[in-house]
Formats: sequence, C-alpha cells, structure tokens
Amino acid sequence: MAPSIAAPLPSDRSFGFTFTTVFALLSAWMAWKSNTHFVVPLAASVLLLLASLTVPRVLHPLNVAWMRLAVLLNRVVSPVVMGVIYFAFLTPIAVAMRLRGRDELRRQFDPGLSTYWIKRDPPGPAGSTFPRQF
Repeated sequence: MAPSIAAPLPSDRSFGFTFTTVFALLSAWMAWKSNTHFVVPLAASVLLLLASLTVPRVLHPLNVAWMRLAVLLNRVVSPVVMGVIYFAFLTPIAVAMRLRGRDELRRQFDPGLSTYWIKRDPPGPAGSTFPRQF
C-alpha cells in the first residue's frame, strides 16, 4: 500500500528549482573535491532548470514520487528518533531521580495527611488577574 500524501504538493516549478539547486551544489562540491565526475549532476541541474522554466508539468511524477518517499521516511524516522530521545535522555534522567529518591509528582501515599494540597507562601496571584483564559 502506497503511503498517502497528507500535505499538499509543492508546485512542480518550485520542485524543479529546488532540485536544480541541489544538483548544482552537488556538482560544485564534486568539482571542488575531485575535479572529475561533476558533469552528471551539472547536466541534471541544467535539465531540471530548463524543464522548470519551460514545461514544469513534466516534473509532476517526480514531485509525487519525492513526496511519497518523504512520507514514508517520516513514518520510519520519526518513531526511531523519538525512541532514541526517550531512551537516551529521559529514561536515564528518570532512573537517576528514582535512585536519589526524588518524587516530583509526590505520588507517595500518606494516610496521616488530611489533604495533599500544597500550601503556597506567598499564596500566588489572585484569580481576578487571569481574565478570559479560554
């Protein structure tokens, strides 16, 4: 099943200009690095520029394919990145806090307390200072 495209496609002309720039930069980098094999991306850049200026509709299938690839990559990369952030940063912080005995949410049950309400001193701003919150 092909991934659906949720966002609207960019115009075929802007797609062509974007990849013209990408291939031109790739060609310049290759020419600077090795002085060989920079002709292929340069030719692709020129062809994309000509197509973008004259008949951008021929770039539409490439535009759709590129967006489908982007949606597919998003479905794979986002959960991986979020998992890495969670397990590499948040989990060690939570483990360290538990080892130190910190309980920021104050979840410990204490039957001797009459209330779990935390008194503020000073009591905080008056309710009238928050007009039209919603």
